[in-house]
Amino acid sequence: MFRFSSCVVVYGCAVVMTVCLGGCKPEAQITQYSIPKPEKIQLPPPENLPKSASGKDATTASRPERMLGAIVSGDDKFWFFKLTGPIDAVGARTDEFRAFLMSLRFAGKDEPQWTLPEGWRQQPGSGMRFATLLVGDAPPLELTVIALPNAGGDLTEQILANINRWRGQLTLPPISAEQLSKEAEKVTTPNGLEITVVDYTGVTKGGGMMNAPFAGGMGMPGIGAAGALPPIERDSGPAAVKYDTPEGWQPGKVGGMRKAAFTVSEGDKSAEITVIDLAGEAGERLPNVNRWRGQVGLEPISAEELAKSMQQVEMGSLKGDYVELVGPESAGKPQTILGVIVDHGGKAWFVKLQGHSEVALAQKAKFESFVKSVRFE
Repeated sequence: MFRFSSCVVVYGCAVVMTVCLGGCKPEAQITQYSIPKPEKIQLPPPENLPKSASGKDATTASRPERMLGAIVSGDDKFWFFKLTGPIDAVGARTDEFRAFLMSLRFAGKDEPQWTLPEGWRQQPGSGMRFATLLVGDAPPLELTVIALPNAGGDLTEQILANINRWRGQLTLPPISAEQLSKEAEKVTTPNGLEITVVDYTGVTKGGGMMNAPFAGGMGMPGIGAAGALPPIERDSGPAAVKYDTPEGWQPGKVGGMRKAAFTVSEGDKSAEITVIDLAGEAGERLPNVNRWRGQVGLEPISAEELAKSMQQVEMGSLKGDYVELVGPESAGKPQTILGVIVDHGGKAWFVKLQGHSEVALAQKAKFESFVKSVRFE
């Protein structure tokens, strides 16, 4: 049975919203909430946007865009609903988007069901997409529906990481949990569903980032620098990896795509180590590293910057790409990620340590020894 723990909603300007997800009754009391105005940034005038060879705005040029989206979290999965496009076109669909969200319900296989607003069309899912909804015409906007596993741990941190990923897609800097609580409003519906409401308008980076496969296209290759969703993790069968467990690491939750997991603590501070395998095309380095950077409060970097900071580490006969990402000390709970990505057997393998910076950095030598001990069969 799907059990909601929270829902993050990103949409519209200042509105009054009535929320009734998952089986509202007509006679039920309706509670109204004031939704904060969207965050704005100074947008460049259209004449300053890059032009294509034909003189028209290039499809891969930086451009102003607006994002409406929602994150619904359950015990095992996060469900992402995101509508992006030109500011005016998306703004004209805010009421329809809200109506769509109010129709969401989960039943059966814990998969979402909904009622499409008039004129919306649904296309089947492909790759990591559960479904694509076409909104309007000439050309239609796309609303993507994507499921990602709930990795466990602090729910707020996972939500914040995804919000910062969205902000990065619009060239907005990452925010802290404290800033999120100030700029967003959390409300609770009559049926107990928690909702955090925000709204983002910004400028995409060049290269078609907002339409990159993880963010808005089908499949996985060709992801933009900061626009990648974390790749969906699929069950890939029995474990096919061996390793030497460092002293002091405690067994963690394993199963499905998690081939190994450990936790390590120092007082009230902790870190988690995981070994995960995904489809090979999910291993593109830059989008994954920028996703990790967002999780620890760092801004995305370019491919050139990544090449300077990424090291190679030996893993038996293989060589993995290793990054050390230390979050800012100013954060309330500074986070660090030590991450390795290696390709083997048509899959991308992710070996990662993530946790409080004091613990993560104290465990760095053990993590590197652990990485070198990993053997694939």
